[in-house]
Amino acid sequence: MTKTDLEIQNQEPEEWKGLISREQFLDYWRSSKSDEELSADDRNELFVSAPMGACDVDKKTLDEIISDFCIENLMVIEANDDNEFTKEHFDKELKDYGITNLKVVEV
Repeated sequence: MTKTDLEIQNQEPEEWKGLISREQFLDYWRSSKSDEELSADDRNELFVSAPMGACDVDKKTLDEIISDFCIENLMVIEANDDNEFTKEHFDKELKDYGITNLKVVEV
């Protein structure tokens, strides 16, 4: 017996086991069918809720996302080991990104 979407939505996560496998979900997510059936809000919800915690969100991952989506007006600058945002640190980050039209000024 196949459960309806409403029945699945009203269940607790433990009850979801066995309804859809990881492979089935990923196949659906990667298919054009998910593009047609999921709203922008649905996709945003999955995107935002997928990371389990801070260990899943780092500079490398954010840089990959920015690159994959061709976002040109955003960059991630990682704090140095002391978690201080110094002028030297920002100057180096900007240089590493090839950004020459910005100047860091200490206040």
